[in-house]
Amino acid sequence: MDNISLELYLYMNSHDKIIEWLESEGIKTVDGALNMLRPLVQSNIYSFASSVGSGNRGGTLAGTNNCVRKVMEHFKNLEESSQEKS
Repeated sequence: MDNISLELYLYMNSHDKIIEWLESEGIKTVDGALNMLRPLVQSNIYSFASSVGSGNRGGTLAGTNNCVRKVMEHFKNLEESSQEKS
């Protein structure tokens, strides 16, 4: 998956696609997920700020925020279930 698609999935709160991608990359922890998502989230923030700077007053980053939260919950649950098995 390319960065543009990933940024759009984040923006639209398509957490299932993001989780699927992260798992295909071998990510198993919250920290790993956050490290992979950081540049994509930054890009969304820059795009949003640029849009606002150009006079566009519509839109929010709520989808990105909600998506990151859901991804973090997913990987936190994975970590906890893995610790319980140990």
